[in-house]
Amino acid sequence: MKIEPFGPLVPMLSFKTFDEVLREQIIMSLVLRVIFVQINGKSTRASK
Repeated sequence: MKIEPFGPLVPMLSFKTFDEVLREQIIMSLVLRVIFVQINGKSTRASK
């Protein structure tokens, strides 16, 4: 994408099996935890 669209976008993913859905959910859950910890750690350091 060269132009940022206005507003939040949610990608639509398709899966062939329920196992694929579970695998993707686990991966995304771990990624979000890492991002939260990194952001939270930076904000904690900045507040000191």
